[in-house]
Amino acid sequence: MEQPKKWNRVSALIGCMVANIVSGSINAWGVIGIYLASYYYSKDSSIDESDMYLAFTLSYILEPLCFIVASYLCEIIGCKFTAYIGTILGCIILFASSFTTNPYLFSILYGLAEAIISGMIDMPVIWACWPYFPNKTGLVTSIGFSGYSLGPTIFGLIWTMMVNPNNKSPHSKHNGNSSSSYFGHEVYNKVPATIRWICLIYLIMQLAGTSMITSHDKTKKGSDGIKLEKRSLKLKDILKQSLFWKLSLNFYFFVAPYAFLFTNYKSIGLTKHKNDHLFSYLGSIGFVTSCISRIFWGILVDKYGWKRVTIVSGAIQFFVYCSIYFTLTEEYLFCACVIFAFSFGSGTYLILTIGTSLLYPKDPWVVSYAVIGVALNVVTIYFVQLFITPIIGYKTLFFIISGCMIINLLITYFTPSIYNEISSQTDISLLSIEDNSVSKVKS
Repeated sequence: MEQPKKWNRVSALIGCMVANIVSGSINAWGVIGIYLASYYYSKDSSIDESDMYLAFTLSYILEPLCFIVASYLCEIIGCKFTAYIGTILGCIILFASSFTTNPYLFSILYGLAEAIISGMIDMPVIWACWPYFPNKTGLVTSIGFSGYSLGPTIFGLIWTMMVNPNNKSPHSKHNGNSSSSYFGHEVYNKVPATIRWICLIYLIMQLAGTSMITSHDKTKKGSDGIKLEKRSLKLKDILKQSLFWKLSLNFYFFVAPYAFLFTNYKSIGLTKHKNDHLFSYLGSIGFVTSCISRIFWGILVDKYGWKRVTIVSGAIQFFVYCSIYFTLTEEYLFCACVIFAFSFGSGTYLILTIGTSLLYPKDPWVVSYAVIGVALNVVTIYFVQLFITPIIGYKTLFFIISGCMIINLLITYFTPSIYNEISSQTDISLLSIEDNSVSKVKS
């Protein structure tokens, strides 16, 4: 097999990171959600910020489906062309969403577009880079996901500077124990044009990034030489394994608190402090911190294993989420606590993705089904924001989501660390770990 040149390795990593910056823009909702809500509130005063959260929820529901489609396409046409298709199709749909004045139609189009852009780009370009660094899966994945963390930083700032360059203050609307904030016409009128400019930026960045990932082995069949291997397991066999369901539950409970925070930190902050730019900068700093910390988490996973890292990270996050609400009265203390939570929370999805690839080394596509747990936790957050938060308020809610970490720790404790071999006839519940090796326990 032809060995990749050093420049090809560097180029692949840079391209992977750039492409994932586009994918990661799906998480910029914490910044842009209030702008979209303000725009549609101007069309219909019955629209609440929690109603517009439907767009973000749909994007996370549809993302695993797009991920599943992408995993099949990566086997057939290759990882790069899968990413190209996702970019072009997603940008067309997102561009179309900017012309609708119906909030629910917009939510459907926006959710579908972001799901395609994220689900059909992030892991395909990472998979394309794995062959360059066969013994550094954690590091390569963390570099790709660090680009994913930069997405909200870059596009959150672009949105803020294009829509609200003069840092206009929002006005508040109280609803039970919670309140929502909305901007005036000088801000929300710029929303449609901003979406169209964002589409153009998406297109240029992603096409350029993916093109930088050249084939590591030109002796392989295929137009780009970067394809996933044929599957050794069937879906029906995976669904019978207790390990798969443990991983799915881990994705649900471990990612849930972080997903809640990065989608709501700005709205929560604005209930006490009317400084739009401050909380936009907070998001940017938080996601930059996430970018750096994800590389740190990837290195830790390579060295200590995903299970140990998950337990340590989860324990620390439990105390962070228990205390974060009490910092809200002091805006800079709240900002510091959010940044700290971002640095730990950003590793949740990364650690579990690497863990899944270690548990299913011959079937990396399994993660595309396991991440359905993430979609379900976002759906839960949507209904909580819509029906529960107005009743119990954010203080109680933070204690509840802190409990997710306790559940995650229990699930992780009873989940294996790594397997050398998994066959379609093997029930994962009949396997145990001894000294980092795999032994089959006879029933």
